[in-house]
Amino acid sequence: MNHRTTIVKWFPVLLLLLTVSAADALAQSLTVGNLSIKAGGIGTVDIVLAAEEGQAIYGVQTDIVLSDGLSLENASAYDENLFLAKNKLNSGAVRLIELSLSGQEISAGAVIQLKIKAADDFAGNGTIALNNTKITIGGGDSEMKQDNVSVPVSMLLSLTMNDLTIKAGESAQAAIHLSTESPVYGVQTDVQLSEGLTVTDAGDAQFYQVGNVVHIVLYNMDGITTGDIINLTIEASATARNGVVKVKNTKVTTSLNPLKEETLDDETATVTVLTKVMMIVTEAQWATFIAPFDVPKPDGVAVYTVDGVGEDNVLTMTELETTIPANTPVVLNSESVIEAELADVVTTTAENLTNGLLTGTYTEIAAPDGSYILQNHDGSVAFYRVDTNEATPKVPAYRAYLTAPSKARALYFGVETTAVKAVEALISGGTELYDLNGHRLPKLQKGMNIIRTPDGHTQKVMVK
Repeated sequence: MNHRTTIVKWFPVLLLLLTVSAADALAQSLTVGNLSIKAGGIGTVDIVLAAEEGQAIYGVQTDIVLSDGLSLENASAYDENLFLAKNKLNSGAVRLIELSLSGQEISAGAVIQLKIKAADDFAGNGTIALNNTKITIGGGDSEMKQDNVSVPVSMLLSLTMNDLTIKAGESAQAAIHLSTESPVYGVQTDVQLSEGLTVTDAGDAQFYQVGNVVHIVLYNMDGITTGDIINLTIEASATARNGVVKVKNTKVTTSLNPLKEETLDDETATVTVLTKVMMIVTEAQWATFIAPFDVPKPDGVAVYTVDGVGEDNVLTMTELETTIPANTPVVLNSESVIEAELADVVTTTAENLTNGLLTGTYTEIAAPDGSYILQNHDGSVAFYRVDTNEATPKVPAYRAYLTAPSKARALYFGVETTAVKAVEALISGGTELYDLNGHRLPKLQKGMNIIRTPDGHTQKVMVK
């Protein structure tokens, strides 16, 4: 027999068989997409099942192997009706097993989503591998094994800024980070700051600020590589707020000859502003206060909530014995000056900080028209009515203002009869007592009293 003739005769058949076998190998397979990711960022990529039409798939298994600098944050099944098991192997790989427990077929297409995290020093040239892949076909009667597959993970060219925590009234450092697999030669970007922030220095970069936008330019003909390339010094005003910083309009020079530029996606960073919670009582002896946490009542300090307005525009108050509850505005009374720093807390704008007639604030605000704020007018400490046609006073952070159905110019504090002796002890030679009509009094009387000291200061005192 002529062997050459036989081979030529059967060659088309052999070719057909080989083609069918290759088609079967491709008909059932798991693949994973390429991934570009930022250093320190998280990217998502799909594992995709290919299955021949009419071929029933009931289970898949694969081992996820990641190169150095990459880690698997999460894996989730696209079909919530399928069971997905995740087990970390001694080798460091993560074995994923997706099964149909109800007899439901696994449809071709994206079956599992992977969340991959890159380390802060990830420099690109990474890989994702699917090893030891098995696909269960039919009712578990047969199992197909697949060769290991690997796809590249590249570094995504990006310019980002780290999240910032800063104390109101102080400065802090913020780094602008470049992620690139190849050196770049220039960076231009705009940093849009949140309210109350100002850039005072940008290291080697040139910058200028217009409004809340800082324009930054950095060039280096020797090349700029991955890392913190711009170090900003940011100053927060006393009234700075939590917010978001945007790194936008970024252009990177990737080549000098020929000159090439690439425009990058906008990025965001969060800004957390810390403010000092201060309890302050001046020589006027009265103050308002509120805190976002419970505060033990200091020794020698009387603490009151304000409940209403009684006769002669005198406030009715309830004394708190032990603790100032969180988010509760109060009035403080102390013969000693107090200036206590309690804590640095995240600036907050809680919506409901009203208790009785007092409303607290955690940020400095303008006093509402018609409200009352605590002031000392010529030695008379009281809540005085705000008229914004005349002036708009401020209510400092962690203080309170008062609202009442009253048109009175001022609302006064009352002194209980148990304190009459203490007030009388303050009256010395040269001190004069008057009633509201200006009549001289020989001694304290029930109701409103006006005390005028030798230096001309006056104080209204209510005796009940």
